[in-house]
This record gives sequence, structure tokens and C-alpha cells, in this order.
Amino acid sequence: MIGKMLALTVAVVGAIGLLPAVAAADSVTSPAAEPAAASGFATSFVDIPATGGITLGSMVMQPQSPGPHPLAVVISAWGGGRTQNIFPARELANRGYVVVAYGARGFGESTGEVEVAGPDDITDVSTVIDWALAHTASDPNRIGVSGCPTAPASA
Repeated sequence: MIGKMLALTVAVVGAIGLLPAVAAADSVTSPAAEPAAASGFATSFVDIPATGGITLGSMVMQPQSPGPHPLAVVISAWGGGRTQNIFPARELANRGYVVVAYGARGFGESTGEVEVAGPDDITDVSTVIDWALAHTASDPNRIGVSGCPTAPASA
């Protein structure tokens, strides 16, 4: 499973060309502060309600130009929170994507119990997509998902 996740991450990073040019990290004034937005898009931090009464701590980056824009949902890896993938999220936002990056349930700012690709984790991906389509200028015909969780491969 880890090998599949790594291969997916490498494929996504390579496909969108993130390796050569990533912005430097913003300075953070306190450990609790969130990173500031780069120019060209707005950044907000939201808790998306999910099944079982939990919330998914999410970072939303939206281009400031009118939409609709392609949607990229970026799920953090084991133990990560909403800003774990800030560099690829910024690159995608700078390229005109709406980005919703979140920590899987039980990790980072997300509440609930850790499940790791269980049924609720899989449902959370759909929940985040539905939330983004309702609250951002996302194009329902152009949606991509990167990261974990993934459904287990069948034998």
C-alpha cells in the first residue's frame, strides 16, 4: 500500500511539474499561526463536517479569477494535517486550481479515530468533493484527488 501511495504521489508531482520551481516557505509568527497565502489566490482554513460528527481540518486555496476552476483534493499522508502538502497545493493554486488539502480523520486538525483507508475515509473523499463543489468555484467536470486514503486493491 505504501508503495502504491508513493508511486501515486511521484506520478502526480511529476505530471504537474512541481519539482523544478516551488515557492519558499512563508515566515510564521507563532507555532499556532497558519502559513500566509501567495499572490494570485486566497487561502482559508475550514473544518468540513463529515460522517460520524467529525470534522476534517482543511486548507482551501482558490484563484482570485472567476471560475469555474479545476478542483484538486489533496489528502495528507499518515500523521499529516491540512498544511502538510502546502508546496504542491500552492503550485496547483498558482496554476488556476481550487485546492482543498486536508488531514485524514484522526490526523492533524481532523477529529475522529484513525482508520487508514477504511469505509469512512473513502466516504470522506466524496464529502470533501461535495463540499468544494458547493462552496468554491470548482468545475464538477474537472476533479482530481491525490494522496491517501485509497481503496484496497482487490485480489
